[in-house]
Amino acid sequence: MIDLKAIKARCEAATEGPWENFQSCLNAISVYFGNPPREICSYVTDAVSDKFPVRVRRNMRFIAHARQDLPDCIEEIERLRERFQWIADQPCEKLAANGETTCNGTGDCITEWCYPCYARKALETK
Repeated sequence: MIDLKAIKARCEAATEGPWENFQSCLNAISVYFGNPPREICSYVTDAVSDKFPVRVRRNMRFIAHARQDLPDCIEEIERLRERFQWIADQPCEKLAANGETTCNGTGDCITEWCYPCYARKALETK
């Protein structure tokens, strides 16, 4: 199970975005924010070159985009969990057919494709 609260707290503690990446000089590539640019992190090499390994450029791009991608993913996970909770709060379809209004928690209808019971089961494993 992932700890969304801890991930969210780390995102909120990080420097505000958006973050960008660029080659700041012949031997450094950086992730920065703001104008004028203020550095978040950088990759510096001993060699003076205008070409960095592809993996370095990809990693720096990943770091720069993570500042917005992580909060977006957290927001989507929270939205989906809310939706699952709404479904889980609905009456169990099998029991409702028998005139009952709530699931007894036995999970008897899991094999019957009861969406509320499946949602309850999914929320248990988050």
